[in-house]
Amino acid sequence: MTQPDENIESRRRPDATGATRETVLLYEANCLFMGGNQNYITLLFEHWADAARHPMLVCPIDAALPEAVRRAGGDVCIVEQSLRLSRYNREILTAGAVDKLLTGFALLAYNFRMYRFLRRHRPAVILCNNIRSILMLVLAAKACRIPLVWFIKGEMSRHYHPLFTRIGLFAADRIILLSPHLMPEEGARAAARSASKFHILRIGVDLDAMARTRSAGASRGAARRGHGPQASGVLFSFAGYLRPGKGVDDLIEAFAMVHRELPGARLRIIGDSDLNDYKRRLTELVAARGLDDAVHFLGWRGDVPRLITETDVFVLPSHSEGVPRSIVEAMACGVPVIATRVGGVAELLGDGDFGLIVPPRDPPALANAMLGLARNAGLRARLGRAGQEEVLQNYSITVHVKNLLRILRQAVSSAV
Repeated sequence: MTQPDENIESRRRPDATGATRETVLLYEANCLFMGGNQNYITLLFEHWADAARHPMLVCPIDAALPEAVRRAGGDVCIVEQSLRLSRYNREILTAGAVDKLLTGFALLAYNFRMYRFLRRHRPAVILCNNIRSILMLVLAAKACRIPLVWFIKGEMSRHYHPLFTRIGLFAADRIILLSPHLMPEEGARAAARSASKFHILRIGVDLDAMARTRSAGASRGAARRGHGPQASGVLFSFAGYLRPGKGVDDLIEAFAMVHRELPGARLRIIGDSDLNDYKRRLTELVAARGLDDAVHFLGWRGDVPRLITETDVFVLPSHSEGVPRSIVEAMACGVPVIATRVGGVAELLGDGDFGLIVPPRDPPALANAMLGLARNAGLRARLGRAGQEEVLQNYSITVHVKNLLRILRQAVSSAV
């Protein structure tokens, strides 16, 4: 069933002057929670700068992301999916043969539903940010001859079956990567045949908003460090979706080693998950290591940049990443970063010039880096300043959106 908001219009809609605007459809299948990609989509609606093209978000479930986009003033339409398509990739891939067959039929049925939707609204181009979204509408988009743009933000080999990757690479008319390090193996061969199909686009953050947050948080951070019984303690923070691939259990193990050396140290874990078993595992690990008074789970928060500003060191211990927005925001706030060498992280941190890089799945190495920064205020300040200068020069959301719109226009032009 399709549930459009009242303000949804068709492909060419008149503006105040009577001119027409084309619709850019942003399709996102993962819309239940607000992770990095969902926050990115919301940011696009807040900073859209193309008067000739109108953005519209389409999702299969009316949940956290559609609500955030509505608050940002964006148009939203829900094209509902069956419950069978609401499962995670791993659940589908490990299911039995009959279950997989039924899921395939459900996917075909959803593509037909999207075909009817696309025939009615006729968007000029479709932007998808993951392979799941591509699969949900690829047949419909091809049947309607609407160009499809795939924005790759993570390490494909870690998350998707190679067959799905090949489908996305073949079906997409344009492919965007946040970093060349995220190019899948199959993509490298495709790029050799058609280099014009691939584009590198740096991540962007709202520098004005980060400056306001930095200014407001600086005094609170100074006050926290200058008063109270933990005045000499260092505050570490993590922010992100709580799932195994984020390595939060590695962070807790590393922090236990740090806490033995620095009993005044504290750790904030900002974020949540619907993976209840994993959340329980994390809380049990904290209790088993005797860290109940030192580790604080804050859940989902709307003021993550402010919380990062107040911290001494931001830590991202992921097993797999793209180019994490959380790192860019920490750098923008002048907060030193420790992260694992995965995806585009090393490139983002200047291979160590703007933060410390450690191997993934290595709590002792992570603990050593955390102790090194905790004991060296001068190094924290130097890395914080260097990272902030890098973001201010190269990671503006304004420039990012401008370049994204240029790529989308090219996709439309080449399809005509």
